[in-house]
Amino acid sequence: MDKNNRSTSNNGKIKKNVLKDKNTKLTTQRQIILQTFIGAEEKHLSAEDVYILVKKNNPDIGLATIYRTLDLFTELDLSEAVWILVMVVIAMN
Repeated sequence: MDKNNRSTSNNGKIKKNVLKDKNTKLTTQRQIILQTFIGAEEKHLSAEDVYILVKKNNPDIGLATIYRTLDLFTELDLSEAVWILVMVVIAMN
């Protein structure tokens, strides 16, 4: 195993450990919502704003899912959720 593969493997383990500690999974829907929330040009988004942005490319994600996910991100501390997303992106590359 080369150095890059070990690094990716370690990042994946870190992400899983953080989520496991919080007894939470970073589902595809949660990842999409988080990426939308972070990538939005407007920085003060309501749940409805996030829903409109998410719905453009992911019509299967409902408003209730947005609310539950944003509540979860608040519980996790959004800065930690951002860190988790960064780890996911690193692990995917």
